[in-house]
Amino acid sequence: MTGQGSDQMLLSLIRPQKKDYNPKLNYCQTSKCQKYGNDFRARAAIYTVHMNKRKALLIIDMQKGSFTDETPRFDADGIVHRINILARQFRASAFPVIFVQHDGTSSGEFVKNTAEWELLEALSVEPTDISIDKYANDVFYNSRLNSCLKDLNVNEVVITGCATDFCVEATVQSAISKDYTVVVVENGHTTGDRPHLKAGKIIEHYNWVWKNMIPPKGTVSVAKVGEVLKTLAVPNA
Repeated sequence: MTGQGSDQMLLSLIRPQKKDYNPKLNYCQTSKCQKYGNDFRARAAIYTVHMNKRKALLIIDMQKGSFTDETPRFDADGIVHRINILARQFRASAFPVIFVQHDGTSSGEFVKNTAEWELLEALSVEPTDISIDKYANDVFYNSRLNSCLKDLNVNEVVITGCATDFCVEATVQSAISKDYTVVVVENGHTTGDRPHLKAGKIIEHYNWVWKNMIPPKGTVSVAKVGEVLKTLAVPNA
């Protein structure tokens, strides 16, 4: 068996039932998933069925504490909707979906397992998705992200999330310096108004910056959701 059928067969080997998954805690409660849930090498056996497919979707800081009445985000509902569309297609293509959550326990903000740390309810999270804690603007800093990507043989990261001018920007720069091919989803990241600039203009500005960067290796590009989806077609054979 080859192609999508073999991907689905492999995925079924460790995918727990939905009733066994707690999205608020973002981990699987079955013994099967406890065994494999954070074992990136086990996940690599799933996501590297097609060795020429080495993308990962990175979803940064889409947490309840960042999306409040006091901290509104530009086009928040639209961003969540588009991330869900991308995540669904990445899973269907047997590519990893990685949710990043800021753990600010040391500073008393976004303390792990509190309400503000949790992912937005409107996000679609599946048991096969990967969860990574981060501790600075740059997701790679002192986290398991780089080792996770290496174990999954990923060399291209598709970046979405919040906030454009902080954690998204820092992570884009870090990924470039680590020689990943970087695709920023043009209409898949958001931020809030700043004292000197509106959120929409900040997003427009950074999209322009990333489009015009010169990476040391690989490429960096900015693409809308529809353009990214076209790259995710799964061969039938």
